[in-house]
Amino acid sequence: MTPWLAVALIPIALWGVGALLQKLATNQASVEFATAAFLLGQLPVVLVTPLFVPLNWGLSATTWGLLFALGLLFALGNLTLIYAYSTGGKAAIVTPLASLYSLVTIPLAVTLLGERVSGREGLGIVLALLAAVALAWESPAADAPIAPAQS
Repeated sequence: MTPWLAVALIPIALWGVGALLQKLATNQASVEFATAAFLLGQLPVVLVTPLFVPLNWGLSATTWGLLFALGLLFALGNLTLIYAYSTGGKAAIVTPLASLYSLVTIPLAVTLLGERVSGREGLGIVLALLAAVALAWESPAADAPIAPAQS
């Protein structure tokens, strides 16, 4: 157990609770309202963070563009996640499938950042993919029994 792993478990727990709350919200509100509320719920953190962490406003235009794209993609991803919940998606299936964003992140990190994936990490990735497939696999609906004709 390394210090960074312990810190990384905090957002996992918070995202899990957040995903559950998003699923519950879609039972009561529209997709658009649930998404707006989710994004507005982050506003207090945005406003308080500069009080504790000094901000560097002297960023390059490229960095600002990347940050803008990051926020936009997170917002669009969250909108589609909440849409999946609201159209009847089970939280136990939708949430793990939505967590497969690493299918995009890992190849990009290897390609663009030169990161390496060890055999143990590769096995973990494969097992995670298999677990997601197992969760998403639905059995065909059982045929309803045919009632005898009444005369």
